[in-house]
Formats: sequence, structure tokens, C-alpha cells
Amino acid sequence: MNIYLLNFANLKMRILFVSIHFPSDLSTCTQGVYKRMSLFIDAIKEIGEIDMLFFVPPETQVSLEAIAQTERTFSEHWQTKINLFLCPKEEQNSLPKWRQQWDGIFNFFKQSDFFISPQQMQALEECLSRKPDAIFVHRLSSMSAVMQVQQSLPPVFLDLDDIEHISFMRQIR
Repeated sequence: MNIYLLNFANLKMRILFVSIHFPSDLSTCTQGVYKRMSLFIDAIKEIGEIDMLFFVPPETQVSLEAIAQTERTFSEHWQTKINLFLCPKEEQNSLPKWRQQWDGIFNFFKQSDFFISPQQMQALEECLSRKPDAIFVHRLSSMSAVMQVQQSLPPVFLDLDDIEHISFMRQIR
């Protein structure tokens, strides 16, 4: 019987990490969602290089200088090289609130947490052009972009850490 052991230390993969939960300040973003994010990033960095795509609030600075500084901060914090990509998340403000909610009843992708703009799809496709070996999607709200990709994807891993209807009930309180 032959036993083969893979030496993962010599096998460097590229993992694309996708999230809408951007830790704008690592010293104050200490809630459970960010602790869970750190847990996964610590595991991912052991098997490969990390490309991170965050869909960020519209007011987030996305200049090249701001991204470079945040990339350095993240790399220091997680003690690994991070390739950072930021794309502003667009809201569906053009429709009245009742219409946004009505449309969301019949179409998952039209719910405010799951709406993905063409600009966000383009950012994801640019990250995919870097040929990741796997995609790690942080929470269901980040998955809607990956679900809309029209090309073949590498293996996708989803961190589904919350039961969405219970999360929704907490939010509306």
C-alpha cells in the first residue's frame, strides 16, 4: 500500500476572499463577524496567497493611495501579503422604498442586502481574471455577486454563519 502525503507548504494557491463586511478600522471592528473573518483569513493564509474583494459603503475612500495604505494595514494585521480590491456598493435609491421591498419578495437579487451593481460585477470579474484556485465567500450577502457570474468558477466555499430569517428579525427590531 502506497501512502502519499501532500506537502501544502510548497503548494501556493491563490484564494479570492469576497465580502461586504469591510473592517474599516481593525481596532474597533471587533464584533463576532470580524472575529470569524479573521479566523478564516488565518486559515486561508496557510494554504495560499489572498486576494480580497470588499464591496464597501459608498463613503469609503477607494483612491489608489487609500487602497494601498489599507492593503499594508491588512497585511500587517493578518501577517500575510494581502492583495486588496475595493468596490463601492451601490444602493437601489432610484426606486421608492415600497417598490424595493416588493421587488425583493419575488427576486432574491433585488433585496437590498443582495443587490449587486454592474460596477460590482465588473470588480468581481477583474478579480476572477487573476485566476484564483478557490473563492471564499464571507456570508450570504456576499454570495449574490458570485451567483451571478456567467463564467466557469473555481471551487466556491461559503461561510453561512447566520440563519437569514432570524438575522432579519433582529434587524427590524
